[in-house]
Order: sequence, then C-alpha cells, then structure tokens
Amino acid sequence: MSKTDLSAWHFVIVEDDPNNLAVLEAVLDHYHARVTSALSAKDALNTLNELKTVPQAIITDISMPMMDGIELLHKIKAMPFFVNATTIALTANAMPRDRDRLLDAGFDGYIAKPLNAATLMQEIVDIMRNGAARNPSMVAE
Repeated sequence: MSKTDLSAWHFVIVEDDPNNLAVLEAVLDHYHARVTSALSAKDALNTLNELKTVPQAIITDISMPMMDGIELLHKIKAMPFFVNATTIALTANAMPRDRDRLLDAGFDGYIAKPLNAATLMQEIVDIMRNGAARNPSMVAE
C-alpha cells in the first residue's frame, strides 16, 4: 500500500500484548492516523466513554484476561454511540471456523496474528471497505 495520509482517521486499539500493540501503533503512525490505545477491555470501555467522535475502527485482541474481545464487542455494540462502529478482531486463532465465529459474533473483520507490518494497513483498509459496502459513511475515499 502506498504511503497515504490518514491523518483524519482515528483508531482505537485494544491489545494487552505490548509487542503487538507497538506494531499496530507504528503502522498506523506511519500513515499518520491518530491512535488511542488501551491495554485491557476495561480501559477500552473507559476510553470509548470519553470519546467525542466514533473512530474509523476499533481493533481489539480476542484473548485478553478479565474480559475477552467478544465480550468487549457486545458491550461496545450496546453503546448507542458505537453501535455502527467498525470492529476488527485480532486473533492467533486463524482457522476458518474461528473466522466464522468472530464474524458471527458481530466483528466486521479479523486479522490473524502474528501481525505482518508489511500488509497490516492493507488488511485494515480492506476490512473497512467491505464494511463500507454495508455502511457507506464508514470510509472516506
């Protein structure tokens, strides 16, 4: 993906692994996107309650202690302000049945771990564009 200026885009990342979080932040920063990070689902909910705008996407790990990504997704979708937010799951479980389970749970897409910095931004944009087919206001061209 060519170097695109995404400075108008905002992402919320929920990832308890500092290495994965650093990769996500570095890739999004490379494209000038604004990033708000949370190290737990609880922190993410507090962060979302403080936001004044809906981010372009909420990217969350699935396997986290205390509250997993699916439970977090359900809590996010129960918040009227975020009901239409684009949600992307991060998971080390990348079998077809895992993908189906995450999409059935309500995620707009998923990205398999380990993260690939070279293709990560394209994966995110592809998920957002697929979601835009359902909700055209999600992705600005």
